[in-house]
Amino acid sequence: MTGTSSMLSNIRQCLGIDYVLIGDGSPLPIHGIGDSVIKKKNITLPLNNVLLVPDLTKNLLFVSQLTKHFPVNCEFSNVDFCVKEQEIGEKMITGRRKGDLYVLSSMPELYFSHRFKSGSANIWHQRLGHPQTVALQLLKNK
Repeated sequence: MTGTSSMLSNIRQCLGIDYVLIGDGSPLPIHGIGDSVIKKKNITLPLNNVLLVPDLTKNLLFVSQLTKHFPVNCEFSNVDFCVKEQEIGEKMITGRRKGDLYVLSSMPELYFSHRFKSGSANIWHQRLGHPQTVALQLLKNK
């Protein structure tokens, strides 16, 4: 579940359920359902049928849904957690406990890729202190 529509693609009407109950018993309206992904390092986990609940302040992932749709094991301790690939035990996703929630470790480059456009050659020329065109071409090709 998420409260942020920009995290979802293919948003559609959610049929059959009008609201979700949160921990204190309050109902929050569902405004739609969509698809998203969790991206970490070289891992991409597609998430389908994610509920859009605009009044939700945290994104919530149900462990039962994760283990149902992917061959993973989830390990929790009092301070952190990890999601491991089931067959070889490789860590795919990690996070830390904050209060009563376990929070995915963030990777800043993921956020940057969504916030900023790459910019034109002229913008990069200005950002990099006006380097010669040859230097920009070299960076572009890497």
